[in-house]
Amino acid sequence: MRTGFSLDSRNETAARFLDKQGWIRNTDAGLRMWRNLNDLPEVEVPSGYSLRSFESGDEGGFVEVKNAAFSGEHAGGRDWTVADFEKEYLRSPFFRAERIFFAVCDGELVGTTTAWTAEFEGREVGLIHWVAVVPEHRGKGLGWLLNVQALHKLKEMGYEECVLSTNESLSSAVRLYGRLGFQVVTKRST
Repeated sequence: MRTGFSLDSRNETAARFLDKQGWIRNTDAGLRMWRNLNDLPEVEVPSGYSLRSFESGDEGGFVEVKNAAFSGEHAGGRDWTVADFEKEYLRSPFFRAERIFFAVCDGELVGTTTAWTAEFEGREVGLIHWVAVVPEHRGKGLGWLLNVQALHKLKEMGYEECVLSTNESLSSAVRLYGRLGFQVVTKRST
């Protein structure tokens, strides 16, 4: 039976109590990862690709990239629609076109991420939000490129640190974030 209960890894007392009760954790734990924005790697665009910011009319392209990237991985939930993009992005007080980045190949959007904002331990920090690369273009350095570009944007905006959320089951993403200097700060089991 799923309880919908969520446990933060920092709450050791609750974890011990639940363990004694026979609670079985979901194996796909949510991770919160953190890094400071010092010593960022340089942005290097792989051959055959370009990098650009969001432009009016990209809403559908963002949705296509996100849906293709998370198809079958269960990390993105249900497929998004343009209405979902409008709700989460365009209606947000944090929305700025220059904060959403796309990797482009032959005029086609093939990857995206966003330099967003979040609250972390009582303070406002930068947030890497919705990193997505379509399967046909994975393994070409686009996840690295998009994240590094977003990290530079967050630093330019005055942030000194950054967080992101991911799922433990997305092992290639977790490895990428580790190579980028992110450290797991909380693990949330359900």
